[in-house]
Amino acid sequence: MTDSSQASRRVLIPRDLPADALRGAGSGFPVCTLAGKTMGTYWSACLQLPRGLNLEWVEAALTSSFGLVIRQMSHWDEASELCRFNRAEAGTWHELSPEFFLVLSRAVEIARASDGLLDPTLGEIVDLHGFGPSGSSHPEQVPSARERAGWRKLKLDLKGRALQPGGLRLDLSSIAKGYAVDLAAERLSTLGVEHFLIEIGGELRGHGCKPDGEPWWVSLARSSDDLPETVAALCGLSVATSGDAFRRHLIDPRTALSSDGALAAVSVFAKQCMDADAWATALFIAGPEEGMKLAEQQGLSALFTLRAGEGHSECWSAALAAMLE
Repeated sequence: MTDSSQASRRVLIPRDLPADALRGAGSGFPVCTLAGKTMGTYWSACLQLPRGLNLEWVEAALTSSFGLVIRQMSHWDEASELCRFNRAEAGTWHELSPEFFLVLSRAVEIARASDGLLDPTLGEIVDLHGFGPSGSSHPEQVPSARERAGWRKLKLDLKGRALQPGGLRLDLSSIAKGYAVDLAAERLSTLGVEHFLIEIGGELRGHGCKPDGEPWWVSLARSSDDLPETVAALCGLSVATSGDAFRRHLIDPRTALSSDGALAAVSVFAKQCMDADAWATALFIAGPEEGMKLAEQQGLSALFTLRAGEGHSECWSAALAAMLE
């Protein structure tokens, strides 16, 4: 664990930059910006627009990818595939859409690796705390809901199916937004857009560079002015942050209560944004000591912001320290 608050600014550079990271330097392509609303928050994209490609096609591809994630994985839309699974009868198998199955499978993998600190089956508990679609709070019902929840009860097979054991309610809010960023990145690549930065509500993924050869620089939000600014070059890299703004909405699977503790925020860098998204949640719930141990075990590039009296301090994993060298 490394701890420092002396520098006024730190710069993070990926250790394994893609071979074609700077291929877009001097392209002469215009840098275009798109933005809008999705998933209850805002999205934006900055990109080098290749000749012959209509910006409206790009926007349509992005909004289509966001719509796909909502139709399949939203726990707010009663017509979504996820909500239909949540309402299904006990003991029934359900063939899931490929994207839904991919995200759910990854959530289960991270649940296993984190010993359940990320749990995609807490939908009912989240709702009973008043953070879900019903908008009503019934904490007295949480103990019985805990008996129905648990990622180990979720069974997936090689045919892309999931078993509803009965009363299991999925909530993929800690990974689906990151996946939406990844899917949008895939759609851009399919269109021939190789240099871009995409964001949905603070989850970001960048590829390539700007026409002047500069990377897509991203400044992480600071919990207070007493901390140094952290700037990262997102070249083939994603970043996601879990923190105080969403603390009450993050349920600790160990207690079925809102996460609380010394952490103010955790940022995780990873190739895939859904991995960064999910691990940021798991590490935040874990807390500073257990979270750092888990980050080191998994080789994660993680930045922890802790409350220190009336101020804040920071520490980071060995993998993140390597990005500072």
